[in-house]
Amino acid sequence: MLTRQSRPVTPEAPRRARKGTPMEAMLHRLPSRHREVLVATYFRGRTTREAAQVLGIAPAAVQVRLYEAMRDLASMVAADRVAG
Repeated sequence: MLTRQSRPVTPEAPRRARKGTPMEAMLHRLPSRHREVLVATYFRGRTTREAAQVLGIAPAAVQVRLYEAMRDLASMVAADRVAG
């Protein structure tokens, strides 16, 4: 269950969540601006608006970065399936 936490968002949060998994490696290959919005929303359970406030960016920027991050992750997963 995702809960809302008041701790600052850090790019290291996925590492603490699932150390050593293939998904962790993919998350760390993302640019930090993409990783931080994933952490703020999916890992911390925040809405787009809440993540925007925490990160100090516009909600539209969070949406764009989430889209880009998910697109990049999907490409990485597809490439991993072909290679593996």
